[in-house]
Amino acid sequence: VAGREFVLNNGDLAISRELVSVMLEDSRPDLVAVDVGYFNDESMKVSVNDDGFITNISKAMLRKESHGCSIDFYKFSRKSSSIFFAEMEKIVEEEKNLKDWTEVAMQRLFQSQELKFQAVDIGGYYAPDDELASRALRPSDTLNKIIDGGLTG
Repeated sequence: VAGREFVLNNGDLAISRELVSVMLEDSRPDLVAVDVGYFNDESMKVSVNDDGFITNISKAMLRKESHGCSIDFYKFSRKSSSIFFAEMEKIVEEEKNLKDWTEVAMQRLFQSQELKFQAVDIGGYYAPDDELASRALRPSDTLNKIIDGGLTG
């Protein structure tokens, strides 16, 4: 994958087809899915600079520094892919860090601005909008009618 465009789901969650489409259709080459404005002590938070580029990613970030919580879903350009894999190789091969190499690589590369990623606002992933959640969880009109008792055999 090094040197090729790809998406990375580095979290322990399922990603909706809609979010994948949003990321892939966005013209910006390098993206992180972020619940902008949401803060959770246990989540990976991101900070951004005045130009909108992510400058840090960390669980230890303070609320006042946080732009929002990352869901660890990324879109990489070819160039960023090469940079990312080179940094991960250094972390694993040279530094012998076999535990948290992905997070370490992302944090270093965001802080140094070798990776210039921007946030895609996922609009309430952690605190869902009721209408959006309903559409996502109940996508079938026919099944919804059966569940609601409005369709009989």
